[in-house]
Amino acid sequence: TLRQPPHQRYPGRGGATLTDGRLGTRDFADGAWIGFRRAGLDATVDLGEVRPVRTIGLDCMQNQQPWIFFPRSIEFSVSIDGDDWRPMGSVEPPVGPSYETEARSFSVETDGGPVRFVRVVARTVAPLPDWHPGAGGSGWIFADEIIIEE
Repeated sequence: TLRQPPHQRYPGRGGATLTDGRLGTRDFADGAWIGFRRAGLDATVDLGEVRPVRTIGLDCMQNQQPWIFFPRSIEFSVSIDGDDWRPMGSVEPPVGPSYETEARSFSVETDGGPVRFVRVVARTVAPLPDWHPGAGGSGWIFADEIIIEE
């Protein structure tokens, strides 16, 4: 489930886009990516049952020309009941000029304990840095998959 829906221009298939096992191409409009702007991404995955989880990751795209940046930060947490959350760590991808279109998975190792719910919160790069032509505006986050490994 998504706390906020993706931007109407890049909806993919909503939250299902993040768990369908389909990785996106280098084309951010291919339907395998979903795009978020100011509110960022806040997703919860229900595994359906309690199981051990070893790694949690988020696969993201960066293509700075159309203002798509890796998230400023990504926080990963887990829960057994969906109410009490245990933080598993965070990742802060570096923000710097890039002329490449790339996809990268950002992940954390968990404590291996029992998990039913996984939450991923990714924050946008906003305001965009002075070196970017859109300086002062809000960047996009494009994600195609939440990766959960036992």
